[in-house]
Amino acid sequence: MPGQIPWGTQCDAALFLHGDGFAPTLSGCSFGFDERYPVNKRLADLIWLRVREDPGHPPRRGDDGTADAHDYYGFGLVDTPGPETLIEHGFLTNPSEREWLFKHVDALAEAEYTAICRYFGVETHGQPPPLDVGSIVAT
Repeated sequence: MPGQIPWGTQCDAALFLHGDGFAPTLSGCSFGFDERYPVNKRLADLIWLRVREDPGHPPRRGDDGTADAHDYYGFGLVDTPGPETLIEHGFLTNPSEREWLFKHVDALAEAEYTAICRYFGVETHGQPPPLDVGSIVAT
């Protein structure tokens, strides 16, 4: 759902897609979520599992790096029993990272699609859905 999200939008899960911007030397992707609800971190970790398979991906920085990421305003717009996760794909102000992100839009979309399917236990492209995200390490 692009653009303005009407308050109270009902959904099974909510992904909020963003790009960071600050300084041209900063790098890395991260996730924002309310850690009181483990489903949020689980979805973030499933996305990261898939993204890290793509060569040259931005490194994963610490999640919930700012209050804005942790308390992202979009979380209050949706009514969902499932995960709500903000994805900061990388720094658009970093020229090499921006170039990688723009060249890999389809791969990022595929990673997010695969993660959502795995989260809900839905088969993707003939592949079984289960993944154990309990031992994921940020790399």
